[in-house]
Amino acid sequence: MKHSLLTASLLRVPVPHSVFPPTARIREWVATFVLALTVVVSVSMPARAAWWESVQPQARVWLKQVDPQADRRKSDAQRPWVTAEVTGTDVADGSITFHHGPINRVGMPEMTMTLPFRDPAHLRMLKPGSRIEIQAAEVDGFVKIVNIKMRH
Repeated sequence: MKHSLLTASLLRVPVPHSVFPPTARIREWVATFVLALTVVVSVSMPARAAWWESVQPQARVWLKQVDPQADRRKSDAQRPWVTAEVTGTDVADGSITFHHGPINRVGMPEMTMTLPFRDPAHLRMLKPGSRIEIQAAEVDGFVKIVNIKMRH
């Protein structure tokens, strides 16, 4: 006796295939796929949030060094610009990996960082090697890049 995929694997109740016409089996497979996709998405989203939360303490230290007045800024236009080079983008994640040189005015060495971008729709225009200037701020509890200017 053949068993239905959904009932055999999820419900552990054997059901002969003759009970289900072919269209019902297709619906069952679709339901199984949707269930599996839901599980994957629900597991990956907390993992992504956990990753951003894990880098935020270092990002906040970086932001306080780059912009000691960050808490008192009334607009993004007042924030200092940091010159950097794009080393990678993750459109799905909405983040930019960039390398900046030493920032002498605050005694910061050169480093490579990954931060989310407040407006990820613009990420597609950035390619590794693109020279940019960025402004960063804490937005919705996360340090994010809030503005980007292309440098030529």
